[in-house]
Amino acid sequence: MHWLVISKKHVPELLEVPDGFAGKMMTVVNKIIRDQGIEKYRIVINGKGAVLVDHLHIHVLGSIDKFRTL
Repeated sequence: MHWLVISKKHVPELLEVPDGFAGKMMTVVNKIIRDQGIEKYRIVINGKGAVLVDHLHIHVLGSIDKFRTL
C-alpha cells in the first residue's frame, strides 16, 4: 500500500516549510494510518536533490512485510 500526502500550498523543499505546516501534514499522515488500520508502515520524505518533483510530499508505505521474501 502506498499513499501520497501532497500539500495544496506549494513548498518546494522541506527546509522551506513554514512554522506549523509540517505538523498539519503529519496530522493527515496520522489520520491515514489510523483510518486504514495500518500496523506496520514507513514514512518517507525525500530532500533536495533526491526528488523528481519540487513540491513537498510525504509517502506513507504500509504493510511492507507481506512483500518481503527471504
